[in-house]
Amino acid sequence: MRLRILGPFHLEDGGQPITIGGARQRAVLADLVLHANEVVPSEQLLVELWGEDSPPGAANALQAAISRLRRVLPEGRLITTGPGYMLRFFPAELDAAQF
Repeated sequence: MRLRILGPFHLEDGGQPITIGGARQRAVLADLVLHANEVVPSEQLLVELWGEDSPPGAANALQAAISRLRRVLPEGRLITTGPGYMLRFFPAELDAAQF
């Protein structure tokens, strides 16, 4: 998998582009990329995406975004663990890490 975040956002697997849906999905993915290979607690994601006063449906919206991401990312890359989620990436796959 390759991810470019410097310049236009681009994600691909095996040379094939991966299309990420709406703004919420992109925001969740961006947050997980910033914390690649670390468990990001759901509560932290909610605060980072919606602020301290997240709306009542925010947790469901986060779960829906995670579910949609899981469908398009290669298997085993987006892990649900304990309190949250982890995106598995190797440094060579991320342009910012190479830069």
